[in-house]
Amino acid sequence: MVEIGVSVVGSAQQLRVDVQHRVSDAGFSACCSWANRWLDGRYDPVVDLFFAHAPDGSDLFGAPVPALGARVVFVPELLFAAQEHLRSRPVPHELVGDEGLVVHEDAREVLTWPCRLWRVEDVEGVVRLRPENRWFRCKAMTVVEELPAWQVLGAHGDSVVSVMEQARWLTAEQVHHLAAIDHGGERRLYEAVWNRWLAVGGSGSPVGRGLSLVNSAVDEAARRTDCGLFAWDEADEVEFLADPGWQQAGRAAAAAALALGAPELFSSFERDVAARRWTTVFGRPQQGD
Repeated sequence: MVEIGVSVVGSAQQLRVDVQHRVSDAGFSACCSWANRWLDGRYDPVVDLFFAHAPDGSDLFGAPVPALGARVVFVPELLFAAQEHLRSRPVPHELVGDEGLVVHEDAREVLTWPCRLWRVEDVEGVVRLRPENRWFRCKAMTVVEELPAWQVLGAHGDSVVSVMEQARWLTAEQVHHLAAIDHGGERRLYEAVWNRWLAVGGSGSPVGRGLSLVNSAVDEAARRTDCGLFAWDEADEVEFLADPGWQQAGRAAAAAALALGAPELFSSFERDVAARRWTTVFGRPQQGD
């Protein structure tokens, strides 16, 4: 385990990182990068910070409920109550020390969907489990503004949501049309874009959880259409969508979500090719849909 101590020596610009155990060069660089975002014990206000929770507040372990200007404080009893509800039994009301409100430096790393998304600042009591993480837990934060929830799926997440909702209501007829359209360059571009994303240091996905959500939406539509479209994988002991036509529909949806959700990774021609099957059947989503 790596323990990191950050203290201000002399001025706010002079920071010292104490690494109590040996770490790799990459890990040490991550520690320094993390430490340099702090001034006088406060998080660098230039860095946008994001907090998200389920719309019903079931995973909100702080009070008051986020609102413009609210100072939200971690409430351990709310966490214990949620744990007891999940496990259907009492749990020890004891804190380990790293509990708190989860704050992200990149909204695309938020896992909750659907959600409410907030920009926050002035965080206190920060605990970062790993120096390279782009999220941490804190004991308190101030809410600056509410943001469109689709931003957790990227700067063009509204287009990803559009594809996801269209996929959720796929019909057998639409699947037939999608499967009949030539998709020669689609897969090649899909893989090329992932390589570009990794080459520029991208981690996770450029559209957050968008691709897995789109895949789940296709599965939902297929299951509603005919459970016989699925088969059982003996090796992994999971059910999977086995019908070739529906598999093609899923690939078309994923390619469109990536092309429309992360257009900066494509040329305009590539974007049209990658999304062509989907937009031929459904049209191109309007901004803000």
